[in-house]
Amino acid sequence: MWFKNLQPYRLTETLELDLDKLNAAMAKQAFVPIGKSDLVSEGWTAPAPHAPDLLAYRNAGAVLIALKTEEKILPASVVKQVADDRAAEIEEREFRKIGKKERKEIRERVAEELLPRAFSRSRVTRALVEPQTGWVWVDTSSASRAETLLSLLREALEHLPSRLLHTQQSPVTVMTNWLENGADEGFTLDADCELKAPGDEGAVIRCRR
Repeated sequence: MWFKNLQPYRLTETLELDLDKLNAAMAKQAFVPIGKSDLVSEGWTAPAPHAPDLLAYRNAGAVLIALKTEEKILPASVVKQVADDRAAEIEEREFRKIGKKERKEIRERVAEELLPRAFSRSRVTRALVEPQTGWVWVDTSSASRAETLLSLLREALEHLPSRLLHTQQSPVTVMTNWLENGADEGFTLDADCELKAPGDEGAVIRCRR
């Protein structure tokens, strides 16, 4: 249950949370398993395994929530290969060249046919809402995923006055400086390190000892 990443948001106004109303509102956006012809399905799921009926779980004044996303894996290269083979068969059978428009239509039909057989993957993005201290902590390294969660939470609450935390120096700059000059007071550098290029699809280098 430990958070591994953080996207921190400040609450810019006092937030009053009625847990019963929040659970009822989130139930309308509850996660539904992905359908055969769907690319993605997204909705709220129970964040605490021991409380499967609660979509918003309160403890010590903080509220834990979780957004589940399931999406189909349909590589573009696979669709292109099948579509190209089908287009080649048509050209050979009908003794004609296929134009760009028809080739695009073939790819779209192939994608529709392959979608029900595609594998799916799921992930859960959790967040902790702390009205008393004025914070919302989202457990993800992806800014877009954090914004998606907050957008759905805003719909459930009808109002969520929040903004992403801005620091005088970026964490990337500060932590890079730590590697050169040592960590600031209160922090220590251990023997393991993970270096990540900016962006959701950035390269990753992991170092040990």
